Amino acid sequence: MKIIATKIGLLIGMVFMMSHTALIHDSLSASFSLTEHDDAWVIDVSTSFTGLDVALKKKYTDVDFKEITTDAYKKLAFEYVKDNIEIIANEGVVAKLKSGGVKLGNHQTDFKIIVDGIPTSVYKMNIKIPCFSINDNQLNVLRIKSKNNPLKKIILNKENNYSAIFLNQVGVFSD
Repeated sequence: MKIIATKIGLLIGMVFMMSHTALIHDSLSASFSLTEHDDAWVIDVSTSFTGLDVALKKKYTDVDFKEITTDAYKKLAFEYVKDNIEIIANEGVVAKLKSGGVKLGNHQTDFKIIVDGIPTSVYKMNIKIPCFSINDNQLNVLRIKSKNNPLKKIILNKENNYSAIFLNQVGVFSD
């Protein structure tokens, strides 16, 4: 009896680990972390390579992806991500997504982008990230953290038009 219980426990553990791993590599979800550092805001993006690849192929139908170089693919991916993130601080201050980099992986792709133009005193942030929404049922997880605010997380999806408004009230972002 003890051996059967141990085998069942191992089986349940394996099923849990496999389902957790599947969520990490879900091609229909991406993570966006907007963080204030000492001298700059940075947005880190993590997505599955498959989700990125499908979105790029749907968006850029005129590109021959069988012939594209790795550097050209990275540049196209970086521009796609930058073009699909909009940050407006306070009353109409549009942040500019500047330089950064892309790390392509077989399963996961990561982006790091410097964000310029966010005021030092932020009382409101309107963030829209329709990135990868060209893929059906896409979910984007947005995390925002400033030096004086605890981490705030929200799911962006079709229902909320991939957007959220954060208000900085007494050092806490609320949505």
